[in-house]
Order: sequence, then structure tokens, then C-alpha cells
Amino acid sequence: MAHGAMPLTGINPNTRLARIILAFEEYEKQEKIRCGVDPYLGLPSITFTVIQSPPTGSPAQLNVMPAEAIAYIDIRTTPGQKHEIVKEKLQSILDNLADNDPDFKAELEFIEDRPVVSISKDEPIAAISAQAYKDVTGKNPIWNGVPGATDGTFLSAWKNIPCIVNGPGPRHIPHQIDEYVEIDEAYECAKIYALTVSRFLAPKSIDNP
Repeated sequence: MAHGAMPLTGINPNTRLARIILAFEEYEKQEKIRCGVDPYLGLPSITFTVIQSPPTGSPAQLNVMPAEAIAYIDIRTTPGQKHEIVKEKLQSILDNLADNDPDFKAELEFIEDRPVVSISKDEPIAAISAQAYKDVTGKNPIWNGVPGATDGTFLSAWKNIPCIVNGPGPRHIPHQIDEYVEIDEAYECAKIYALTVSRFLAPKSIDNP
């Protein structure tokens, strides 16, 4: 920490954090080129979602250079990436920045590592849901991926319960201003759910294998 009039008496964490942001952004670009576009999940991403300097709880003044800064990052991977390798690469980026700046000090903490899961189209719950969609809408189902996590992520990974994600509305609008779902789509989806559940739980027969 230092007075804004005498920045040379301290170490500016903000300029160091800026270097991290740019370096991680460059790594993200490299990974997008290396992995390409996944047919279900699109491109991998490294997104800085929160940047605080000084961190929450520390006093902030316009004429004071803070002692530290903190950033939160949301990383979304695709099947072409291994989480451990991504973690190692991010740490190596910080190590390289520190090698070129004796005053550079940064710590990397991974708060959560969510598992990657998938399901076969032939899995009963998937096949039944697909047929229900077709029966209700008259259209073939669109198979896609979900870049975010759901309860199904953990039920599938931790309890080996086959799960699908199926719902109304475009997937690009969550957490945006005026997030919405068309009423007709919600009603249509409710019918798909009801048909899926009734068929999935019904006794097996010739008509319901």
C-alpha cells in the first residue's frame, strides 16, 4: 500500500493483475485455436468475472494505491481439454510473470472443479425424451450441449445416474437483463416433461420397450 502521490514507495497490484488478465486472454486464444469448435459446447473460455482492488472489506481511497487485488475467473472447458493441464498452464503463466518481475506475487486458488459428463442418445431417458419432444412438437429433437452445470452434472458424475438437460428458451440468455422464456415454449415443455415421465416410469411392454 502506498500514497497515490508516492507510488514508488509501494508495489502496484493493479498493473500486475492487468498482466495476468492479458496473459490468460492469450492462453484462451491459443486454446480456442487448438481445440476448435466443439459441436455441442462451442469454444472453450477463460472469463474474468469479478475484479476487486482492494478486495472486499479493505478500505478504498482514491489517493491510495492498494496493497493487493483479487480476481475471480470462470473457466469453461470442452472435451479437447484436460482440467489438470489447464491448471498447470495457468500456474506456469504466473510463474513466468514472476520470473520477469521480482515484485510480482500472485497466488492461484481453484475454488471448484466441476466434472464433465455426457450421455448416449441410446440411453432410455434420452431416447424417451427425444421421442416425447417429437410427438409434442412434430419436429426432430436438436441434440446439443450445456456449457453450464446443472444438478444433473453431479447426479451423473457422483451417483452414475443418467441425466439429460431439456428445457424451454434459448440457452444464451441466462443471467442477462430481461431474461425470459416464451409462455408457449414453457407450456410445450411441460407437456414434453409429462409425456417423458409417464413413459419412462410406465411398465415395460411391446409399445414401451
